[in-house]
Amino acid sequence: MKTLICLTLAVLVFCSYVDAAPKGDLITSLPGVPHQPKFKQYSGYLDALNGNKFFYWFVESRKKPSAAPLILWLTGGPGCSSLLALLSENGPYGVKTDGKHLTYRNTSWNDFANVIYLESPAGVGFSYNPKKNYTWNDDAVADNNHAALKSFFKKFPEFAKNEFYVTGESYGGIYIPTLAVRLMNDSKINFKAFAVGNGLSDTRFNDDTMIYFAYYHGIFGQRIWSQLQKYCCTHGSCNFHNPKNSHCTTALTAAQKIMGNDLNNYDIYADCEGCAPAKFMDSQAKILYRYLHPELFPSVGDHSFGSDQLPVHVIAYLNIKAVQKALHVAPHLPKWGGCSNIVSAHYTTTYNSAIKLYPKLLKKYRALVYNGDVDMVCNFLGDQMAVHSLNRKQVKPRQPWFYSDSNGKQVGGYVIRFDKLDFLTVRGAGHQVPTYRPKQAYQMIYNFIHNKPYSTKVVP
Repeated sequence: MKTLICLTLAVLVFCSYVDAAPKGDLITSLPGVPHQPKFKQYSGYLDALNGNKFFYWFVESRKKPSAAPLILWLTGGPGCSSLLALLSENGPYGVKTDGKHLTYRNTSWNDFANVIYLESPAGVGFSYNPKKNYTWNDDAVADNNHAALKSFFKKFPEFAKNEFYVTGESYGGIYIPTLAVRLMNDSKINFKAFAVGNGLSDTRFNDDTMIYFAYYHGIFGQRIWSQLQKYCCTHGSCNFHNPKNSHCTTALTAAQKIMGNDLNNYDIYADCEGCAPAKFMDSQAKILYRYLHPELFPSVGDHSFGSDQLPVHVIAYLNIKAVQKALHVAPHLPKWGGCSNIVSAHYTTTYNSAIKLYPKLLKKYRALVYNGDVDMVCNFLGDQMAVHSLNRKQVKPRQPWFYSDSNGKQVGGYVIRFDKLDFLTVRGAGHQVPTYRPKQAYQMIYNFIHNKPYSTKVVP
């Protein structure tokens, strides 16, 4: 009898796990895949505040989803879609150039984790507000992201016990720590750590170091550099963020014009396709650069960025009606776009230095700040300065970390470890690290989550 009771309880627990997930959000047949995946995936809408509906796509781990870590991914902008990451960075799929078919990615983070890709805020991608109110600021986004997470755990209560991590990139440097502050007081979420990739940690550090980065990478020459030194610097201290005289402004404008024309700013060593002034970047990098330096960009209307800044195959795939039906997308929405200009144009930054939130957060959580080292928009120097400004106790000095490829042991980048905070570079990676260096990014995030040395070998 005792054995029978235990067996019955086990069956009930198993059934509750299976039945808890929302059946209406289950993706039963995804168009274009070579074969339907063995892992479960869900998509639909989460309830945020004030009637906002945030679209999510949730992929369960290929291995033991009930015990695997749970990761939230937030793409930046402000105003860019996390589905860009799912389909071109670290999700289980890539889109073929025909815009109709998918391939499986062998460095998908759902190999070892459950991953939520959230389109935030409303006005981005498939997320919407019924009254079309798309005016946002940092605190409003953080509050709505927190509300959307609560909605997620109402739909998926079986994942409430899983270790929870928040990750993302670019303007995620603000999205992530501001959300983390909200999570500090939410005991129902098992929040453990957060990771920010090529993030906007501090506007002043970012602006100042962008000029140093450009000069020391040979993008503009000695004449302009001498003018910058003469008019923007005093006793070795330079202010490229908020120039105090017209001569400095003139020199900065000259430098930024060179930096902004005919160059792939989010990977300075990569070729760009169809280069033209102010049209060189991918959508996420461009929208952030334009947001930081609007004087360099012409005004544009309230629409989503189109195919000149996004992979056309991603746009094509997500606008297939059968795909949208499979993903449970609301039928009344306009064409999907990777980055929303209406959101970025009406967005107000309230945290010019999100790094100042870290000391409070590091009392409870671990953090990783990582940068692809050939991105100029959110360059590694700015994030390095931001991290060092915290004056944390150093645990391990700066040193290379390694991965292996067919030629053997290779330098993946460099890492310095402080008390509960790591700063890491990924050698040769641009703005979206998982896109440029997928294997290295996979090893990095796996070891961060499992709190292992970054050189620990991980085979996707």
